[in-house]
Order: sequence, then C-alpha cells, then structure tokens
Amino acid sequence: MKGGRFAAAAPQAIAVGRLPGRDRWVGFVEAGDGFHLVFGRADGSLRRSRSTGSARRRELLAAAEAHYGEALDPPPPEIEATQADLGDLARWLVASEDDARRRIQLTSVVDAIDDGLAGEVVLSRLSEAVRDEETKEQVDGVDLLVARLESVDPA
Repeated sequence: MKGGRFAAAAPQAIAVGRLPGRDRWVGFVEAGDGFHLVFGRADGSLRRSRSTGSARRRELLAAAEAHYGEALDPPPPEIEATQADLGDLARWLVASEDDARRRIQLTSVVDAIDDGLAGEVVLSRLSEAVRDEETKEQVDGVDLLVARLESVDPA
C-alpha cells in the first residue's frame, strides 16, 4: 500500500521453463486481451510476443507442449507454472479458438489438466492440437520458441 491507496498489480508472468543453453525463461502472462507468450531474464526484464491470431495460439501451445514434454530446463521456482495456471491458459485457448474440431481437441487438454492426468497424457492431447495447427506452420515447438525469442529480444 502506497499513500493510502492500493497500487494496481501488474500481471504476473508465469514461467514454464528455461530455453536450453540460454539465460532466458519462457512463459506466459494474462492481459486484458488474453494470454501472451513472454520471455524473462533473471534481472526481471520481460519481453512479450506481439503475435496475434493463430500464430499467438501456436506459440502458447508450443510453450505448453515444451513444458509437458520436459523439453525445457527448469523455470525459476518462484514463478513456475502450476497446473491451475496451465489449465487457465488451456481454457483461454479453447475460448479463443474458432475451429470446432480444434476446440474439441483443446477441451480434451483442459480435461486432462483438470483431472490431474499424467503429463504424458496432457502432452499427447496437446500434440494432437499442435499437429492440426502445424498444417499452417510446420516447426518444432522449441525451435518456434527460440525464433520468437529472437524476434522480440535479439540480443
């Protein structure tokens, strides 16, 4: 509390893991218009992806898939994503999806997370949704995340 007023809390970035061989972590943040992919550093700096539409959904799917596939190094523990965080992300992906078939696939991801199923099950369901999305953009999820990082923070 500052000056007798509550300061508006900034959205909390959630980390799913560190990119292999890099000092940056990858995660997501919820804003007024939904979730966005973010990259952070130990110094607290944060870079948000400006992707929109299917590219935005694809990069968020890639982050979730990399998390469940254990393709990333461990994230900073103080901001590590919980199952509830990942469930919220998956629910937003369902709500923002226009394609009925993909919405069904993503709903099965939400169900797997909410039911506490094993990470391999969540990964399998995510992979189905990603495969369908990849008809537009064929690329490995971690490679996609690295490419997005280089586009928002080339240093």
